[in-house]
Amino acid sequence: MVAEWIVALATAGGSELVGARGTEDWKVVRARFARLLARGDESRVVGEIERFDAEAGSLARVDAALRPRLGMAVEYTWQVRLVTLLEDHPEAASDLCTLLLAAHDPVTVRSGSMPFAPSP
Repeated sequence: MVAEWIVALATAGGSELVGARGTEDWKVVRARFARLLARGDESRVVGEIERFDAEAGSLARVDAALRPRLGMAVEYTWQVRLVTLLEDHPEAASDLCTLLLAAHDPVTVRSGSMPFAPSP
């Protein structure tokens, strides 16, 4: 069974990603999540960004009536990926917390600065 704190943190992360989609902050937020998921492997960052963009793009192209349902599915997918990350790398929890806090700081988001260095 997955620990409650992992589910809660992954849920917040998935919600943050869905909330940022389509905003001017999307590129910064998705790049931060990509770095988090890549865990220091810069060669994976581009692939993670492309995956986020493809999933977000599918939301933009779907009929408006279906968008909420597909949005929930995409959010769930991102939450599952974060659960897996936190199960495999519990030390990533502090990085995800920092990322989530930074996502609500307009100065940090607009500057694009990375509020943490992912653990190797």
